[in-house]
Amino acid sequence: MRLGMMTETFKRYVSQEESLRLIKELGFDVADITLFKTGDYTKPDPDIFDGDYILRAKQIKKYADEIGLPIIQSHAPFPVHIEGNEEYNKYIMDILSKCIEVCGILGVKNLVIHPWNNWNYKENAAFFRKLLPLAKKHNVIICTENMWNWNHEENHAIEAACSSPEDFLRHIEEVNDDYLKACVDVGHANMMNMVSKTTTPGNMVRVLNKNINCFHIHDNDGVHDSHETPFTMNLDWNDLAKAIKEINYQGDLIIEICGIKNATLEETLKRNKLQVEAGHKLINLIKNS
Repeated sequence: MRLGMMTETFKRYVSQEESLRLIKELGFDVADITLFKTGDYTKPDPDIFDGDYILRAKQIKKYADEIGLPIIQSHAPFPVHIEGNEEYNKYIMDILSKCIEVCGILGVKNLVIHPWNNWNYKENAAFFRKLLPLAKKHNVIICTENMWNWNHEENHAIEAACSSPEDFLRHIEEVNDDYLKACVDVGHANMMNMVSKTTTPGNMVRVLNKNINCFHIHDNDGVHDSHETPFTMNLDWNDLAKAIKEINYQGDLIIEICGIKNATLEETLKRNKLQVEAGHKLINLIKNS
């Protein structure tokens, strides 16, 4: 089991190549290349997509190979749909298609593409089926993610697409294709525990089982999607580790923490060194569960 970090962490300061170098130097084993623009999730990363994106993907792949850092995961722009905005919906399908092409060149195994929060499993299945032929062509597995909506009056998360273990499994089984799998966001699952006591990160893992291809690893207070360092807040890491061991998960773990606003590069490097330590703590916990 290898540990990875997203290039998004450093993209506000440096290029994709420099981000990969920093991830390698910090001691991570693999990388997750962020394909959305830092600070604007709806747009593709200009470092890759402003110009010849095929050429840029080949350049980044060459650099990653030279430094010995496999790029094994990625995250596409989102949301994948806006109600009543057909211009955006057409635009995002084009961007997602280009993201799949880029992942194929980079050798990325798992591309995380959100479901649309407010669609049911049949509606999301229809959406993903449109992308599957291209995913198969480029040998890229689409991994969809457990999401959340927000109750502004009561200030907590509420149901969204894939937010419960059962609904997430229903999404995957409806498509029933080896090129659509699950990315379990453990922090999102932790937020939903106050909505449903059976929705915990551990239970999410147990229900999805072999349908899980990748993870987003971070911590929170059980209410807010703060993307904090693992083992610093209230997520039940012992139960999560046991669940991951129980299903014999053989993949990798990607840390997905938020950057600190106005932090310097030096401060961000120090923060990410903590993620290496926390990530290896989790891997050891899984091994010894």
